[in-house]
Amino acid sequence: MIYLKNTNEWSIFYSMLNNVKKTSFIGFLALIFFAGFLFVYNRTPYIPSMVSKDESKVDLTLTQHSEGVKTSDNLNAVVVPKSCSPDLSFSLLQSNFKIGDIVDYSLVVSNKGSVKCKGASVSVYYLNQEVFVDSLPKANSGNYYWRLGDLAAGESKNINIRVKYLGTINTKDIGTEACLNTDKGDVCSNLIIGGQVAPSEQVLPSPVVVDSGKEYGTWVWVAPIDMTEEYKNTVINGAAVNKINTIYVTIDSYLNIFSLGEGPEKEAKKKAYSDALESFVKSANAKGIEVDAEAGWRDWAEPKERYKAYAIVDYIIEYNKTRSAKVRALQYDVEPYLMSNYETTKATRLNNFVGLIDETVKKMSGSNLRFSIVIPHFYDDRQKWTPSFNYNGVRDYTFNHLVRIMDTRPGSMIILMSYRNFALGENGTVEISDAEIDLASSVAKNTKVIVAQEVGDVDPGFVTFFGLSKEEYLSQISIINQTFGNSAGFGGVSVHYIDPFLELR
Repeated sequence: MIYLKNTNEWSIFYSMLNNVKKTSFIGFLALIFFAGFLFVYNRTPYIPSMVSKDESKVDLTLTQHSEGVKTSDNLNAVVVPKSCSPDLSFSLLQSNFKIGDIVDYSLVVSNKGSVKCKGASVSVYYLNQEVFVDSLPKANSGNYYWRLGDLAAGESKNINIRVKYLGTINTKDIGTEACLNTDKGDVCSNLIIGGQVAPSEQVLPSPVVVDSGKEYGTWVWVAPIDMTEEYKNTVINGAAVNKINTIYVTIDSYLNIFSLGEGPEKEAKKKAYSDALESFVKSANAKGIEVDAEAGWRDWAEPKERYKAYAIVDYIIEYNKTRSAKVRALQYDVEPYLMSNYETTKATRLNNFVGLIDETVKKMSGSNLRFSIVIPHFYDDRQKWTPSFNYNGVRDYTFNHLVRIMDTRPGSMIILMSYRNFALGENGTVEISDAEIDLASSVAKNTKVIVAQEVGDVDPGFVTFFGLSKEEYLSQISIINQTFGNSAGFGGVSVHYIDPFLELR
């Protein structure tokens, strides 16, 4: 039997049939051929609603029957669009471990779809009980973010991560989390670890925040003259509760008084400024906290601007001679690399900076003040960011010059801004600080290196603990202290700065 799909086909066949007498033998054969074609053609039902204009998106889901090939009865599933299908598996590479062991994670990122996934990236969120060690491949940002690029259909990529296991997690914790992001959104997976330790052992080791005799400092960016009593009590009590033993308080604003003409007004303002500083020092000392007077600006090392630095030196020396509550040290925070012309004049700017430090040490001769300077971690030869240069006939790198000069001053300190939110691994705090600490350990007798960490809201994210927990911060500080604790040149740690530090939770 012939099934005709539409009226046009019926019309053609009926017309040919009526005119068969008018046709030749060849025409008759053509009629028979057309009828046979319609018979075969109509063995497959017509399904116009399921046909897409894009044939690549049509799937008829054909199945084999005894009478031939037919379409599936499930007509609603015949259109299956091609798409990216991201997948993430997250697993441990070992089953037995204990506190203090190195634990290996394996992340397998794949595209199980039929077209590529665009802009794939992976983020890992560690537990407080984990300390990152290293990864393969290396992370693109900090220790937690990898850019993988596009994933072709069927393609897989692997990330292996090593962490140090510091303690068993509670069952209520969701565990370490890994998330894969593509143009199709996020795919996340949580992994619980820590079941290998008995409940009686589920105690986290107490973080070693600061060793006995080591610095644990922080900055206060409000001059005592400008503090309310409430703010003064907040920062001092907050520091004491957190076992901070040194506060670096800014006194830059003294230059406003220095610039006044000589007379009663200047003397009155100078007295009020010193009274406020002394009150702050007394309150801090009562809590067992030392106070250093901090000052500096990016251009203070330039010859025409050095008078500002020297004015601060003279003021603090005089203050300590006339006041009972004394500051422990003078601190310079002079950062020439922030000057607009630094990139084209590095050697000159750095030479000027070393000269400023050299002259200041000489000016402090005869006083009992300690001296400290704040510098970035890249003033050595490791990252090739700064050149070597000649100073007093010696060619060397900035940090090397500074160590020799500072070491002529008893109790001097170099505060290294090694800002990272991870201590171990490539480009971590330990790696970018160890050359300076090693050098101080080998050549310095009077100078210690203090490793500073950032908690403020700054970019890029991997240089700060802002947004992370206090436990995460403390775990990394503990690693720094434990790593460098036996080094002769290591003096402790500092946190920049008090206000966001007290907001860590």
